[in-house]
Amino acid sequence: MPSAEFCVVCGRTGRALTDGVCPECAADRTPLVSVPEQVEVVLCPQCGARWSKGRWSRGGTPLVLSSDDLEHFLSVHPEVGIRKLRWEERARRASMREIAGEATVRFRGLERTVPLTVHAHIIARTCTDCGRRSGKYYTALVQLRGEVAPRTRRPKELRRRLDLIWDELWREARPDWRNAVAWREELPEG
Repeated sequence: MPSAEFCVVCGRTGRALTDGVCPECAADRTPLVSVPEQVEVVLCPQCGARWSKGRWSRGGTPLVLSSDDLEHFLSVHPEVGIRKLRWEERARRASMREIAGEATVRFRGLERTVPLTVHAHIIARTCTDCGRRSGKYYTALVQLRGEVAPRTRRPKELRRRLDLIWDELWREARPDWRNAVAWREELPEG
């Protein structure tokens, strides 16, 4: 590198430059990692499931936020590699958490520590499974199929035999189970 090249911000020479700026000055002037000031995290108060990316994911507890809950809110510069990320809860109210974070990042050969602060608004929403359990909603698919042996009988005979098996099961079933059956459908396979 010719000695005539220097950083246009600090004036130092003898360093690798990108667009006329040394890595230290570029890191000082560029937002390496950021997080919105306030985010919303949806949690199931019964089981602790999280609503993220359009679906419920299991794991966690209803009251404690993890790094997985906050990581997808991060905005990371394309040249930055995150080495370590640590979150610590600073303040807690009924539905709001103040969380301080610290990201150790690598940018153009330099390691930096970037402080982060976020206010997480906790939204309690019952997940699909807990909602079904509390509403006593269950679903099951019962299939009756013919024998696995080679087909020696005709389909009408097999269907008649399956109907007899179903009628026998139906008589032995509890009354609330019989009331819960929504439909019966005959398919080619059973």
